[in-house]
Amino acid sequence: MTVEERKLARHRYYMENRVELCRKRLTVDAYKSIADIRSRMPGRVEEYLLAFPFETCGHRLICMILRRFGIRHHEAVYADCYEAGMLAYLYSIHRCAALGCDYTIPYIRKMVRIYVGCALVVYHEIRDLCRSNHFREIRLDADQTGRLY
Repeated sequence: MTVEERKLARHRYYMENRVELCRKRLTVDAYKSIADIRSRMPGRVEEYLLAFPFETCGHRLICMILRRFGIRHHEAVYADCYEAGMLAYLYSIHRCAALGCDYTIPYIRKMVRIYVGCALVVYHEIRDLCRSNHFREIRLDADQTGRLY
């Protein structure tokens, strides 16, 4: 199997299982890693949390990434993506504490982008399912006025 074929096979696997993979990353993997690192080195994690507080590092980076993705405050997806960004911030702080990194801010930026992308995949699962089966998505809690059916 050539490198190109392996790349194509990995991409195909990801596209077929992306919702499950992203949901697992957001609900299981990150929390498991955070708990493991926190139990092994709580002092170093606290140092990193004090050196890179959420208000100055995390919030600013999350808002920047959400703007780049075109997600605004008034959209329903905003809360899910912001929560994923906060989880990415915590995960990044713990990983950098475990590795002793000096490139914490770029790592937080990268992980926020990845986790927001995963939140978007999970959030748009129903829309993508409807599109692939040629259905029309109907949301009962939509802000639209007019005919829903």
